[in-house]
Amino acid sequence: MEVIHTRNSDSTEIKLPTLSLPTFSGVIDEWLTFSDLFQAAVTKNQNLTGAQKLQYLKGVLKGDAQKMVQSLPITDGNFQIAWDLLKERYFHKREILSSLMKKLMNISPITCESHAQILKLVDSTKECVRLLETLELKVEGTADIILMFIIQFKLDSTTRGWWERSLDNEKNSFAQRAFTISFESC
Repeated sequence: MEVIHTRNSDSTEIKLPTLSLPTFSGVIDEWLTFSDLFQAAVTKNQNLTGAQKLQYLKGVLKGDAQKMVQSLPITDGNFQIAWDLLKERYFHKREILSSLMKKLMNISPITCESHAQILKLVDSTKECVRLLETLELKVEGTADIILMFIIQFKLDSTTRGWWERSLDNEKNSFAQRAFTISFESC
C-alpha cells in the first residue's frame, strides 16, 4: 500500500493495491459472488467499451462457462449477449437455494461441548442465512421454524438442552436464538 501526500496537507490519499478480477468456472454456487464482483469492476465501468468488457469477461471464464461464450467475436454488442447467456445458465434461484439447503443439511453436527465446534456451526448457519437474504428470501415464519429444527439436531445434547432452556417462546427471531449460542455457551 502506498500513501500519497497531496499539496493540501490536510488530505492524504491512500493508494490501494490493485484487485484482480474474479474467475468463474461454471460452479453455480459461485455465480452470485462472481456476478457482483465482475459487475462492480467491469460491467458498471462506463470508461470501458462493450468489446473491452467482453475481453475481460472471456479472460476470467474457465471450463463450461468459457465454452458458452468462446465462439462470440469480441465486439461491443456481444458483451451483453455473453453476459445474458451466462446469467440465463447460472442464475437459477431454485438451484442456488437447493445447493444452499444441501450445505445447511451437511453442516457437521457438534459431537461434544466445544466452543470451536459451536462457532463453526454458527458461522456456517449465518453464511447460509446471508445467502438466503442475498436471494431476497427472508428467514422468518415457517422458514425460521424449519431452520431452527435443522440446527437443533446439529447440537450435542448438553448444548441443545442449554439452548432449549434459553429460548423465549415467541419473542426472539431464529437468528437471535441460534446465534446466542456462540456467545454464552462455553
